[in-house]
Amino acid sequence: MSAFEARTDRAIADHYDSVDRYDDFIESTTRRLGADDDTLADGMSDALYDPRTRSQVLRLVRSGDLLAAMTLIRDHAQTTYINEQAEVAALKEFR
Repeated sequence: MSAFEARTDRAIADHYDSVDRYDDFIESTTRRLGADDDTLADGMSDALYDPRTRSQVLRLVRSGDLLAAMTLIRDHAQTTYINEQAEVAALKEFR
């Protein structure tokens, strides 16, 4: 193996290690945040202020479909909100 190949292989290995550490951090943070009641409540509240879900939730409530509205709020909290919070934490951790 030449010196160039060794440097290239090392750079590639370092990159993959960095990506793995980032992914592991995201996964563990997502799991931790998902188990936290305060984070879940914040995410449910966020669904009412997030422009991606607000109009849909309001439309469902006004039409009387409260179960669908609550399902949308829960899904937003458990996926979108928690994933975004984990990504924000990862950006702070890995900068």
